[in-house]
Amino acid sequence: MIMDFLRTVVGLVTFHPILFGHAVEGISLSKEQDAEFERELMTINKPAVKTIKTKHGHIYDCVNIHEQPALDNPLLKNHKVQMTPSSALLKNLRSSSSNKSSSIANPAKIGLEIKCPKGTVVIQRTTKEDLIRAKYHFRRHLLDDADPGSGYSTSSYGYDFAGIYLKPDANKKYYGVGATIAIYKPVTISGQISAALIRLESGGPGYGGFVETGWMVNPDLYNDDRARLFTKWSQVNNGRVSGCYNTDCPGFVVQSSSIPLNAYFANFTTVRGVLPRKQYEYRFSIKQDSSTGNIWAFINNGNVALGYWPKELFTNLGNGADTVYWGGMVYSNLPKSPPMGSGGRFKDGNYDRTCYMKQMSVRTVPGAPFVTADDALVLYKDSRCYGAADYGNVEGWGYRFLFGGKGGNYEIRGCKDLA
Repeated sequence: MIMDFLRTVVGLVTFHPILFGHAVEGISLSKEQDAEFERELMTINKPAVKTIKTKHGHIYDCVNIHEQPALDNPLLKNHKVQMTPSSALLKNLRSSSSNKSSSIANPAKIGLEIKCPKGTVVIQRTTKEDLIRAKYHFRRHLLDDADPGSGYSTSSYGYDFAGIYLKPDANKKYYGVGATIAIYKPVTISGQISAALIRLESGGPGYGGFVETGWMVNPDLYNDDRARLFTKWSQVNNGRVSGCYNTDCPGFVVQSSSIPLNAYFANFTTVRGVLPRKQYEYRFSIKQDSSTGNIWAFINNGNVALGYWPKELFTNLGNGADTVYWGGMVYSNLPKSPPMGSGGRFKDGNYDRTCYMKQMSVRTVPGAPFVTADDALVLYKDSRCYGAADYGNVEGWGYRFLFGGKGGNYEIRGCKDLA
């Protein structure tokens, strides 16, 4: 669905292999491009009410909620910041969080130790290097983006998806998606990404859009190998792509005062060790506010609102999504693909050593409570080196499934490893 028309995209920034000026990880810029990045940085980094520096050297600014970078998007010129979810959505959240089946066994620790003052939100300060990496890698990945329903991109390298999705139905729309996801930290190197995500998607070639959230290991974007929280959005209009990760472009309206969009998970499940081992997990959900049309991202059983994607960013998601996805997504521009999920051998039925999602739910009526995924509409997708299996309703788990794989060499046939 997405794959074909993204190849017509005009790049966000044109990069040349040999030019003078600023350089990041082999990406060289001309003086004109360098100056443009400087101008953009002045727009992105807003005046801080307070600055927080972590022990890892990250700098976060506490920015007035009404002056955050998202509002610089021309589409949001007349947008009024929604300070909290509507009363109807809050009621729905309370109902969901009180449901015992939505409990998290061992929640992973995430977020800053110090909160931003009231009326401000936490946003990581962007450096020129951060901005270059974000634009370059978002553009490069979109050019190779796969429709998750197809399982993988048609090029030799690119994206691979393994998971489940709901069969599109012309008479059905989706207004939310949620899942509790096991947290792992698969080993990746530069040129690779490994993520576990949930996604709402709508539209087709030339006008498709999606929003997603979950955890991701992305050395090129974050300059480390940690599993980090992320959000991502994209909208295509006549072959032109808008969107980005987190707050790397104006769009996502931040609401949290203590959990940055790129925060890392301090705890994660390991494959090695004596069974039973502690398995860390976290709840992610995306819910459209029926009162405003804005699409909210929540974590921790809906108790923490990360923020929202304003309805003005999209041409079709405002009226609900055509389908939803749960699963693992990897990317590689190298012959070898990275591990997905737990990073170990995919084993059908082994929840101790394989990444999983559970308590999977969707919202099929605006403003209504979440319901379990309809088994009659569930389709699963394996990919070249990855698998998804053991899906279904299980007492105490809700709707669940396993996904992952060790990865492999795209140029060697038979790299799929599901044994």
